[in-house]
Amino acid sequence: MRTDWTFLGSADQNTYIRETKKFWNHEWMKHGYCAKDFIGSDQPKPYFEKALELYRSEDLLGRLTSSGIEPRDDKTYQEYEIIQAFTTETPFVRPILSCRAMNRRTYLSEISICFDQNLKAIDCESGGSNVCPKGAITYPLT
Repeated sequence: MRTDWTFLGSADQNTYIRETKKFWNHEWMKHGYCAKDFIGSDQPKPYFEKALELYRSEDLLGRLTSSGIEPRDDKTYQEYEIIQAFTTETPFVRPILSCRAMNRRTYLSEISICFDQNLKAIDCESGGSNVCPKGAITYPLT
């Protein structure tokens, strides 16, 4: 999970590990336990396994790359460009973008794909809104 499910965190290794565990616990408490009927278990491990399976099946990084959006610290993108990487292939599956502001820059920190109770990707528009300001978004290398 450290490879596939990361977030922008502290450069300090101990802080990063502690914050990562808090993050995963948050994900389980907010989403995993509610999804127990859809994944057939009330334990965290099957939830995260299913989440990673869905993540891999959606190929988020591949969609970005095929749309010319690549991780680079010297280039920025507009919100619509990132969303378009997903809606071009599947027009009715709009993701939610989350960003973090650090060092006077806005970094893409999360792309959320929404799923229905049958675990089919659906439009996230009704489930929330993007948390990225209008303007330049950096898709960071790390």
